[in-house]
Amino acid sequence: MVSELVTNAGEHARPDTGDATVTVTADLRDDGEARLCVADNGRWRTRGRPGDQQFRADHGFGLAMTTSFADHLEIDRSTQGTTVTVRRRLSRPARLLAAEQISPGSAGGTDRAPEVMIIVAQPHAPSSRIAIHGPLDTDTVDDLGTELDRLTLGGTHELTVDLTAVTHLSSAAIAELYRPQRYGPGRPYPLRLYAPAGSTAHHVLSLINLPHTVTDPDPNDNAAGRPR
Repeated sequence: MVSELVTNAGEHARPDTGDATVTVTADLRDDGEARLCVADNGRWRTRGRPGDQQFRADHGFGLAMTTSFADHLEIDRSTQGTTVTVRRRLSRPARLLAAEQISPGSAGGTDRAPEVMIIVAQPHAPSSRIAIHGPLDTDTVDDLGTELDRLTLGGTHELTVDLTAVTHLSSAAIAELYRPQRYGPGRPYPLRLYAPAGSTAHHVLSLINLPHTVTDPDPNDNAAGRPR
């Protein structure tokens, strides 16, 4: 929820001063409900035709995903900016840190390297197929689009995309997977998205009701992939 709201504010908030600020605050209540606020100092931009089919083809996924993930969502717009408040009851116990465990300047207390997206070719599959590992977010969406265009020959050939090992699926990546340029009028949609039940991709795609299969379209393909 937070990553989608921050991305949305970063892309669409336009303060009159040119000095954009996005502030995230969070509280965990004793009853297990988390309350998170994402505030910006920009102005809400009204869309001319937000219900237009062409516009909806690659916009609106962020708020749709946030609404699906949250138990409650509230949007407060004013001349000072926009504040979005979401509430969700946590399903797992929170691990709270004591004061002596917190080191200033080292948020999270970890030196783990950031995840990278890897596209793995599966040349021995019965049809054109790849598997994607790692995060599909705003940092990797351009590379994703380039590879999908290349592997589908500009959207003219079918491609199976295995999303089993995707660790994060953002609205920007979903818009790229379904962008209208890839399946123009009179052309079939070239991507077969495979996201098994229980996977991150299946959870997100199911919440916003986007088509995918939970059954492996090539169940007998056990060949190892080749990273690109």
